[in-house]
Amino acid sequence: MNKAQFIQQIVIRTCPGLDKLPAAIAHGEQLWQGLTKAGYGDKKPAEPRDIKDDYYSLLSDRQKSWFDKFWAAFNLKTGKQRAALRWQQLGELSDSQYQTIVTAAKKEAERDHGGATRKYAEGWLSDRRWTDYTPTQTVQNQQQDNEINKLLADLNGIKRLYQQSQDEALLPQIKKLEHAIKARRPH
Repeated sequence: MNKAQFIQQIVIRTCPGLDKLPAAIAHGEQLWQGLTKAGYGDKKPAEPRDIKDDYYSLLSDRQKSWFDKFWAAFNLKTGKQRAALRWQQLGELSDSQYQTIVTAAKKEAERDHGGATRKYAEGWLSDRRWTDYTPTQTVQNQQQDNEINKLLADLNGIKRLYQQSQDEALLPQIKKLEHAIKARRPH
């Protein structure tokens, strides 16, 4: 909390009449000075919250391709790095799952929000809002997607292990999983 916020909170909590407002502000100033001297004030000015990582660059080529389609369809150009982080957290999905998200994003962009501010892409992805637009899948499609998701999760885990260890013994497993995923994806 910075000094201005602190004094505002003091004034709000004491809720003085307009005639006592200058005294309440002076009281807040004195409290701030006393707390600062005792080591409880701001040590340094607050820094703006900033994303240090370029999350978009961390996406795989396939994820980037689908994210770009999503970003264009969602059509709210705010918070791209945070949205890319959420996209990355979705993991590798099947083409049909990505297409479902992109299609729903386009519908979201076209929807009348009645003057209300739209949810940013980061929150929309985090809340899995595309499910608001998707018809229920058949059991067979759900099973196929579940199988692909399990394979993709296994593949991501093995790839992380490989990146950390560079153990060549993991490469055949990676190839095997990639082939299994490709065989299960609808063309």
